[in-house]
Amino acid sequence: SISRRATLRLSVHPEASASDGPCIPRSVKAVFALSALTAWSESIVDFIVYFLITDQSWDSELYGTITAIQKFTPVLLNPLWVALAEVVGIKAVIIFALLCAADGILIMTLTSWKLLFCWAACLVAFQAIRPLRMSYVLMATHKDIRTTCTAYLNFATDSMRMLGALTSKFWDHVLPLKDYTHSVRHRVTNLTSFVICLINVLVMALFFQNEAGEGSLRKRTASTRAVKWTKYVQVREHDGRTYTINGDRHAMMLTAMTGTFFFSHSLATAIYFVANMPVLCTVFNLDEEYVQNIKLVQELVAIPAPLLIVWCKNLTDRSLLIIGFIMSAVGMLLFGMPLLHSSLQPCFGMIFIRASQPFFYAPACSGFSKMMGVRSSGYSLALLTSLSAFGTTIGSWFGADFAIKHYGTWWFFLSLVPSALALVIVLSPCFFRRMDLEDPVTSACIHQWEEDEEQSRFEES
Repeated sequence: SISRRATLRLSVHPEASASDGPCIPRSVKAVFALSALTAWSESIVDFIVYFLITDQSWDSELYGTITAIQKFTPVLLNPLWVALAEVVGIKAVIIFALLCAADGILIMTLTSWKLLFCWAACLVAFQAIRPLRMSYVLMATHKDIRTTCTAYLNFATDSMRMLGALTSKFWDHVLPLKDYTHSVRHRVTNLTSFVICLINVLVMALFFQNEAGEGSLRKRTASTRAVKWTKYVQVREHDGRTYTINGDRHAMMLTAMTGTFFFSHSLATAIYFVANMPVLCTVFNLDEEYVQNIKLVQELVAIPAPLLIVWCKNLTDRSLLIIGFIMSAVGMLLFGMPLLHSSLQPCFGMIFIRASQPFFYAPACSGFSKMMGVRSSGYSLALLTSLSAFGTTIGSWFGADFAIKHYGTWWFFLSLVPSALALVIVLSPCFFRRMDLEDPVTSACIHQWEEDEEQSRFEES
């Protein structure tokens, strides 16, 4: 798989095995730049799409539908991107996806047909390509700096999200209302996203150099797929007791539990993310400039969150994950508490929810790849991302209309329940203990799977 090839690349990558400790490869730094530009483009579309819909006098419920389309498209495409990357390479797949997204942004800006607008939203979602970015970073970095690198990846993404509102404010200043309508402003703002997408294509084409040795690595892919994993793994507890577990069942359990809490937590957060704009614009009836300022504050304050993960090097992945859940719970409580009903609630609540995201996804993805060891693949990471996107899709589909009708009531307040269920899964003994790499079961499985892969390579050679 693409992830296995990335893992194999570490054995010959000079930066990954430097004598003074593991370093971040240049190709991974290029992925950081890709993520930053993509986040800028996405943030513009995410902010302006609500106003593009209202400019056409379409029903505001379409906003939830469009958001759901943008979130559901990766569910279908994530496995396809990984499969295509095995055939033509990561670089070609990413460039193709970016060109499709640029086409979608252009259609979304110019069309006045609902159906074509929905198709454009589908194309815009092509630029997400998160599984390729995340799996490449996870597999091309040493495990000692893996969580740090995922935090940098999140920082590259989150630090650019505020530019969506800033770009809108810039064009509002350049195109005053006395000379231009709101509709023209919104279309020009969206075209900025189109230009950024094309710049991203040039950056990938000129600076992302990951093709060296790809041909030889592709030849070794088939052998890693054919690894015969040992079914029963012997485990030795700290007190000397020994017993066997089913290794295949253990791997499936970890994948299933990780996927389930990804889905549940993403479902809850999606409701709040998609509810943000309707609550500010419809429930509290705030004008566009005020909403721009609130969005800017929401994104700006949350920017340092990924850097906190880098600074908290002494904390384990599971400790960071719990911190993320706590921050998210605080944000959801502030956002939806029915007793206050103030426009400051979504402002400060969303800050906590935004800031919690790096504390959730970085340690969760890093922890999963460490628990699975060599059995972690691009496909498994794509599956987790797809489940997360599927939860986001469901939450986005009904979140906007649900917020308009029920915000300020206890019904909306219960939107945090799926996130609470995700926390229960993480805290369960059969998962929380396994996130410790010194756990006897985890260490025994990782060691056995590494031996199985080495044996498979030896037999083929």
